[in-house]
Amino acid sequence: MGTMKWRIAAVLAGLISVPALAGGVYKWVDAQGHFHFSDTAQPGWRRVDVNPTVVDAGPIPTTDTAAAGKRAAECQQKRDALVGYKASARIVERNSLGVEHEYTPEEKQKLIALTEQQLAGCPPGTPAADANDGNDGGDSAPQ
Repeated sequence: MGTMKWRIAAVLAGLISVPALAGGVYKWVDAQGHFHFSDTAQPGWRRVDVNPTVVDAGPIPTTDTAAAGKRAAECQQKRDALVGYKASARIVERNSLGVEHEYTPEEKQKLIALTEQQLAGCPPGTPAADANDGNDGGDSAPQ
């Protein structure tokens, strides 16, 4: 029951303060040029309007520039990795303990497919993944 008394007291305090805000605000300048404000009028003080002016600045942008930049960098990293996966004859990963794992041809194809799937969610960018279609980088056209 104690919390109910606090709630009632808070509501009453809020209702009591509303007339003070509705009464107006007065402004004056002292001898040193400092501005002062009060809710009590005195001779020579000027009433000021404190109603906020609402300016519609339009919708809040939903795209966070930093997040978009981070996402673009991640996508570019995946594109670069995909080019490397396709160009490499073998893929060897080393974990934090220094243990190496060489991908089998089937694992390599699964890794390429997974990376391509992840890139499907990326916005269009530099077509780095198409720069090398798995060839060794040489010109495959007949001479």
